[in-house]
Amino acid sequence: MSSINTTLRILELICSEKLGVTVSQLAESIGQSPSNICYYLRILQEEGYVYKDAHSGRYKTSYKIVDLGSRVLANNEIFEVAYPVLLELSEKAQVTVHMAIRERNMGVCIAKVGSSKTMPSISRIGEVFDLYPTALGKAILAWLSEKELDQYLKHIQLKSYTPYTVTDPDLLKQQLREIRCRGYSVDEHEHRIGVRGVGVPVFDYTNKVVAAISALLLPYHKDNDIIKISVELKNAAIEISEKLGYRNYLSIQAD
Repeated sequence: MSSINTTLRILELICSEKLGVTVSQLAESIGQSPSNICYYLRILQEEGYVYKDAHSGRYKTSYKIVDLGSRVLANNEIFEVAYPVLLELSEKAQVTVHMAIRERNMGVCIAKVGSSKTMPSISRIGEVFDLYPTALGKAILAWLSEKELDQYLKHIQLKSYTPYTVTDPDLLKQQLREIRCRGYSVDEHEHRIGVRGVGVPVFDYTNKVVAAISALLLPYHKDNDIIKISVELKNAAIEISEKLGYRNYLSIQAD
């Protein structure tokens, strides 16, 4: 493992632990001596990315990491264009709204807007997730080309998150065809039990799907509510897509 890989791995481990980590925990997880770990921690401290808690003796990340993430979002054209639209959608439909992009074979949540009247979501900005069991991910996968979808399925393992997760490639392809025909995706406890969502794709000027937006469904939402929310989502996605230069969104709508 190179020094850069080790440094990044240390940062990832510290960021993932709310209470921070000790030198011995890092050494065991990474497979290096405590003296080596201390060397990397000293550099990270000097650069302001981590600090040692005076009471617990554990290492924690500073808000400099948050600042970097904020800069990434600020420089992301999709986020900049979409955020005011998502904010209006969340308040109008009274739902928590998420936006995600595809990074290789995973999804990354880049925006989350929640109304004070909605059920809190367990997802977070920056969260990386599998595409196939989520409303966001399926809204992206359904509009990939057949070749792109085959490449995706070739490089991932369809594991079961809940009893409702689709893990058969042929069944997943059929589900995605139905989503494309319908114009929106639905996650019915496929990723997490108790979490339901509906999603739609976002396109750019190249006519390619570049993101998806979704709404977190509440326990009382019925089929008619889902259809109504999907229309609100599509309208928001149309606005975002058009601002990104897309001009053919009506072709995806089934309603």
